Amino acid sequence: MADSNIILFHIQDNYYMQQADSLSVRKNLCILASLYTF
Repeated sequence: MADSNIILFHIQDNYYMQQADSLSVRKNLCILASLYTF
C-alpha cells in the first residue's frame, strides 16, 4: 500500500510540474506576442 501511495504522489507531482511548465510557456508566448504587436 505504501509503495502505491508513493507512486501516486510521484504521478501527481509530475502532473503539476507539467501544468506549471505549460503555464510558464503560455505566459512566455503571451509576452512574445505582446512584443511583436508593438
